[in-house]
Amino acid sequence: MKPRTLLVLTVVVAALAAFVWFYERKLPTSEEAKAEEKKVLAGTKADAVREVSIVRGGTTVRIVREGKPPAEEEKKQGEDEASPLSSPASDWQLTSPLQARADRSAVEGLLSSVLGLEKARTLEKVDRKEFGLAPPAALVTVITAEGKRTLEVGRELPGTDQRAVAVAGEPAVHAVSGSFWTDLTKPPGDWRSRELFAGTRDDVERVSLQTGGNRIVLARRGDEPWLEAPIADRADRERFDELVDALTTLNATEFVDQPPASPAQLGLEPPQTVVEVVRKGQTKPFRLVLGAPKAEPAAVPTPEPTPTDSSGGGTATKSSTRYARADGQLVTINASALDESVARPPQDWRSRGWTTFAVYDVDKIEVKDGHGALTLTRDEGDWKREQGSKPGGKDKIFYGTVSDFLAAVTDAKAEKLLDASTAAGLAAGSPALTITLTGSGGKSQTLTLWPGRVEGPAGPGAPARSSGRDVVLLMPAGLPADLAEKLAGVRKAEPLKEATPTPAP
Repeated sequence: MKPRTLLVLTVVVAALAAFVWFYERKLPTSEEAKAEEKKVLAGTKADAVREVSIVRGGTTVRIVREGKPPAEEEKKQGEDEASPLSSPASDWQLTSPLQARADRSAVEGLLSSVLGLEKARTLEKVDRKEFGLAPPAALVTVITAEGKRTLEVGRELPGTDQRAVAVAGEPAVHAVSGSFWTDLTKPPGDWRSRELFAGTRDDVERVSLQTGGNRIVLARRGDEPWLEAPIADRADRERFDELVDALTTLNATEFVDQPPASPAQLGLEPPQTVVEVVRKGQTKPFRLVLGAPKAEPAAVPTPEPTPTDSSGGGTATKSSTRYARADGQLVTINASALDESVARPPQDWRSRGWTTFAVYDVDKIEVKDGHGALTLTRDEGDWKREQGSKPGGKDKIFYGTVSDFLAAVTDAKAEKLLDASTAAGLAAGSPALTITLTGSGGKSQTLTLWPGRVEGPAGPGAPARSSGRDVVLLMPAGLPADLAEKLAGVRKAEPLKEATPTPAP
């Protein structure tokens, strides 16, 4: 056989094998196929469902998936390899008889139980009315891209834990486990999600806090939080994260369907505080209106401790809650985690940190001081040192010595923040120390520090600046001396000995 013919046959066989593998890898095994045949709604998968509804007792509960189901996204990706697979939308919306976010786990549990129903037995020649199927006690309808299928649910079969069910349009009646009936009897309001914020902390792009006539705006710039109003400055990361965590973990303690008083009496009109969150990829912000505290029941006295009881006496206390309106829903929430953030004045949101870098973020350090230039570059866990025009170029030193210096820089916090106009003259002349930190991706910050002052109009301290901020940071007066001592240790550190290669046998 000619080499060219052999090559063509090889390519054809490889292509055929690839086709068979891609085609058959998604086909169910014989055991999976047998298990699927036992299901009442065989062929319908939970990840393909666009909508599910329950009709019982004249009430219709309708729940709709936001976005495309995962199965449709996966199919689209398979048809068009050029289009990236978007993350499946996992949130559900309750659209009738109430409008609210649905409890995702509850909806997924309903789909799992209904679509997983297996035929315990098929009932022959039955009177549908006798088995509660004419009319049905309940209807469960699931809608997919292929159409809709409706499960008709009848009565419980005497002496068993089973119920009679049928698929609309099909003559057969089946006996199935009746455990799913609990989901169908759930009150409509119980399908609502108690998680009030749809998204994660990484979805938060901007937060606005408005109390009375005061408005504070915080936003992400890349991976850094910034205070945008009423002052423009870098925000304190820890406090920003605390606020975001409080919002993204906010749960309703109660859905207030029957308000006990007017909105004005509940502190919602006019609102005491309004929080708005802009989320990544969302045009409509999440809006939270905080109202008045909910009246708590009177404290209940607890018994005085007995000689063998060390639990203490006094009165029982309860967590305070307040009324709120979250995206239009009237609820009560435990706002204790939010209260501190909401009450914080603008200046307390400003970062006192000298740099946003952490020790592990830094790949390169460039220093200029009265002793000349010094460059440090990470090298396999340790650091390479280059001191000005010193003969011999770079040497390698122990990481611990550099880490001590770097930790002192990244941990440094200002005792006061002074606007540049207020601090005119404090950060003047040549600085005692200039440090440029560079991380992965080329991100860098330049830090400058002037000698510590014993006393002055702004109090004792060492004026400092950080690139990108129009503010003077008054650092602890002892910081310049501390950094100078640690830098001296870096400069004097003995070079590490190069490992001697083991000679070949």
